[in-house]
Amino acid sequence: MVVFFGESHLVEDMQGTISQWVAAKARKVIGVESVPEAIEAAIQTAQDNNIQNCEFVVGDMKTIFTDEFVQIHGHPDIIITDPPRDGMHPKVVESIMRVAPQKIVY
Repeated sequence: MVVFFGESHLVEDMQGTISQWVAAKARKVIGVESVPEAIEAAIQTAQDNNIQNCEFVVGDMKTIFTDEFVQIHGHPDIIITDPPRDGMHPKVVESIMRVAPQKIVY
């Protein structure tokens, strides 16, 4: 998810719960989740709560940060992740490092 705190952009990898919580302090939030049903739920929750600065994208954090993604959504200043218990996949780490946000919240 990309969240912009003030002028910042944030990307969050989860179902939108944190995204919608930080949306009050952000200019823009992009939620990324690989499960389409989770994205549908996040969209519905944002609508129910009249949150208008969140977008949600079905995608894989291993490959999401293409030039096209950054061109469409902006460069993330902050990335918030919610990895599985066994940790973040090495390809996700590589992807995040390639896009080089100012902050990463793990």
